[in-house]
Amino acid sequence: MSIALIIFILRCKRVLRTATVAMICGVIACSATMAQDGSIAEQDYQLAAGYYQKSDWSQSAASFEDFVSRYPDHRKSSEANFFLAESKIQLGNYADALIGFQTFIAQHPNHRLTPRATFRMGEAAFQLGKGKIALKSLELFIKKYPQHALVEYAMPYLGELRLGFNEPKLAQRAFSTALKMFPDSELADQNRYGLAQSYRMLGKKDTAARYWKFVATENDSDYAALAKLQLGILACENGRLDEAQPYLATAKSELAQEDPEHRLEANYWLGRVALEKGQFEEANSIFTNLESLPADENCGAGICYDAAVAAWKTDREDLAIEWLAKLRSTWPTNQLGARAMALEIELLRQRGLDAVVADYCKQFAERFPKDDLRFNVTEIAGRIHHKEKKFALGVKAFDKLLTEHSAAFDGDTTAPDQRARRTTWLYLKGLCHIGLGEFDTAIRELRLAEANMVNPDSQPQIELAIATSLMGQQLYYDASVEFESYLEKAEPEDRENVMSALSRLVVCYGNLNRWEDADEAINVLLEGDRETGLKAIQFVSDHAYEKKRFDVATRYYKTLAMPENESHFRNQGLAGLSWLMMETNSAEANEVFQRLVDEYPDSTFSSRAAIARAKFLEGQDDATTACELYRSVVARFSKTELAQIARLRLAWFNQQAGDVESLHKARAQIEVFLQVAEATPADSGQKSLTLVGEALYQLGWVNHDLGETEASMTAFSDLVATRPESKYWPDAAYRVASSMLEVGEFEHASEMVKKILAQQTVPPEVKIQTLYLQSKVAAESDRWDEVPDLMQKLIDSSNDETVIATAKYWKAEALYRYGDFDGAGLLFDEMQPNATLIGESLEPWLLLRLAQCHGKSQRWTNAAMLARDCLERFEGFSNAYEFRFLLGRAAEYDGMFDDARNHYLQVIESTDGAGTETAAISQWRIGETYFHQNKHKEAIAAYSKTNSDYSFSRWSSAALIQAGKCQEHLGNWQHAATLYAQLLERHPESEFVADAKERLGRVNRFAKLPNSETKTH
Repeated sequence: MSIALIIFILRCKRVLRTATVAMICGVIACSATMAQDGSIAEQDYQLAAGYYQKSDWSQSAASFEDFVSRYPDHRKSSEANFFLAESKIQLGNYADALIGFQTFIAQHPNHRLTPRATFRMGEAAFQLGKGKIALKSLELFIKKYPQHALVEYAMPYLGELRLGFNEPKLAQRAFSTALKMFPDSELADQNRYGLAQSYRMLGKKDTAARYWKFVATENDSDYAALAKLQLGILACENGRLDEAQPYLATAKSELAQEDPEHRLEANYWLGRVALEKGQFEEANSIFTNLESLPADENCGAGICYDAAVAAWKTDREDLAIEWLAKLRSTWPTNQLGARAMALEIELLRQRGLDAVVADYCKQFAERFPKDDLRFNVTEIAGRIHHKEKKFALGVKAFDKLLTEHSAAFDGDTTAPDQRARRTTWLYLKGLCHIGLGEFDTAIRELRLAEANMVNPDSQPQIELAIATSLMGQQLYYDASVEFESYLEKAEPEDRENVMSALSRLVVCYGNLNRWEDADEAINVLLEGDRETGLKAIQFVSDHAYEKKRFDVATRYYKTLAMPENESHFRNQGLAGLSWLMMETNSAEANEVFQRLVDEYPDSTFSSRAAIARAKFLEGQDDATTACELYRSVVARFSKTELAQIARLRLAWFNQQAGDVESLHKARAQIEVFLQVAEATPADSGQKSLTLVGEALYQLGWVNHDLGETEASMTAFSDLVATRPESKYWPDAAYRVASSMLEVGEFEHASEMVKKILAQQTVPPEVKIQTLYLQSKVAAESDRWDEVPDLMQKLIDSSNDETVIATAKYWKAEALYRYGDFDGAGLLFDEMQPNATLIGESLEPWLLLRLAQCHGKSQRWTNAAMLARDCLERFEGFSNAYEFRFLLGRAAEYDGMFDDARNHYLQVIESTDGAGTETAAISQWRIGETYFHQNKHKEAIAAYSKTNSDYSFSRWSSAALIQAGKCQEHLGNWQHAATLYAQLLERHPESEFVADAKERLGRVNRFAKLPNSETKTH
């Protein structure tokens, strides 16, 4: 709520209500003199009116409420309801008053008190903060009763409401109209004050100031001090600090003690004036004194923010941060929140608390996505990302800045200050792209920065970055030209960048084989910054070695190995010399290598030489000596990157040995490798961290070789979860997916398979295995309709005839599973000549499925021939009873019921078939053979065994329906009815339910007929 609105409410409580009460009390007095009939009701009314005239609002409200309750139909009940609402508004019970006036108006639209009730309704709504209701009531009142005395009081209300709705134009009209209609009103200064507020909101500050100055000169006006306060604020906002200070000081002294809010506001703005004048200690003192005083949100937030600025300016950053933290915690949604957080970010940045600053920047972006300060904050975040080498995040930050900045200015970013900002962001974005190795993009951004450049001082830095990008593109000649250009223009005081440019120029010269130019640049470096020069030599010496320029490499390595250099330079020089010797004379190399180890036993470079030597010996099939070297590196440099490489090689040799003791050694070495890797920071740059995936993969196989399946899967799972970039990831993921399938986690297995197949670099053999696994997952999940297409993909992807044959089998199996028996039969038949390709475990299944397909197509002779042959060929086949069942079906088809029953009984009594669904079907089919022979009693017995011996719902319900039919044939209607009722009760989802219901109804009717009538059935 605005300050003016608060004042207005206070004013209305004091002035408007009194005036209205006086008028309405007159009405009551008049009513009281007219009512002298002496009735009890009249006496009660006069009692209530008396309380009202004495302003005893509690008694008045109670008495009028009692009156309307006891005499609802009395001729004065309407007036009583009005005065009841009036009494409640005087008591501050605006909610009940509002309802009372609304009810009165609705029931008495033409009553003489309706105009006042309409006004009062608007006033009550105003007090309750129900602006829309208040506005509607007051506008209606003014429109319907323009000559009413209370219009004088309604107009200011209307103006304040319009201000509250941020409609200054309409507010101006209301206050102006009030002044014209009632120029001598006691509310005139109030209207002038409100009019000034309207003009200020409209941006007409000079006009607002004129009205406030007029009010300020009215010494007897309640608004004079407030007007001075506003004039002081306006002057301060416009930078007229000397003018603002006396206004604010006078307002502070003149504001009544009972108006602490505005006294606090005056003090706050005095603090602002001191702050703007650079009187930071005085500002600090003022704001500190205000801290304990109660303040509304805007004033309180302003105090906290400005106090933080004052503390910052007096080098009290801790105090500044405390003020800002208080602002954010007390008023988290205040409009100053963005500025406060931005200042806190800057203070924390100056302290070097980059991690905290990065988190605050993220919070700022989430809370204030549209605030103009987001540009500053996002730039800070981007700089931190670059500093911490989080280049991708840096690119994202600066790209967002450039996009949003262009949108914020509708694409017009040509102003010098805007161009300067864009130049900075383009430059920083370019640096981040360099960090990512995206040199093409970096150059594009840097060229744009160059084009936007306003300050020529930025040119050298941009030029240096472009040169670095060109070097990254291996355009060494172009890069050297840029570096040379930069060095010609560079200022001597920019020593750090000059040395950096020179060292990079050396790299370019080395790659261009311009060794003389490299020598010259190195000499300059050695004179200016010996350490930087030696670092350049480190690169160029190795590069010369790679280019087979052993003469140049030897010269540089000797420079590095000079005794006056730091040990790490000397070590590299000596190591380089040893490598050179390895390439030129192996006998001499051994001597140099031994000298390196003896002279620098703890040197990293001696360990590197040891690793290099060990790998060389591996290539010479000297595993024993190689392992000795690896063990020596582990012993001397146990937690270094080189020791990690050595551990992994030792583990590999132990795994290849294959015996249990060696496998345990391999596991122990890998576990140490993983422990060291876990303790190594991810941003350390150690190359050994890239070997973690290999280590986990190797651990998985070591555990597998030890027979520890669960531990093996744990290692593979860790690799899959943490090392998606590893070349071993696809195979490990395949093994994890296979494990998931084995334990029935079909959904997880399916998701893992999808991830594997989505990879671009899956080895062909792993892809084949994964496609096969994908089909198995679909099959195990009963998604047989997906299997044919999946298997076809496998067939198309493989050249292995065994894989193709197996895939064809499962494709045919899938066709069989979802009922395409003709398609399945053709494919099984096609595969029959080469059935051995799919392996011993699947071959009998192929022939069984082919026989079953013959049966499904009523080719029972073919089915029987194949089944009989397979019974002899596959005696150990666990599902051989299925062949026996097919023989039974073929015999039954040919009407050889005794033979059929014999085959079915063999299925039921077989070791593997007993208790299976095939056994249940066999028992049911025994009943069917008797049924077809009209041996209904025998059929009933067979069906009964299907029910009693097995719990397969489909066959139990089929047995019940068929047994019921048999009972019907025997004329046993009650037995039939019992069987049908059992079917309906036990198997409500059965396919035979409809038939059972129809038959149950019929047999129940037959059961009621005389025997002579049922015999005709």
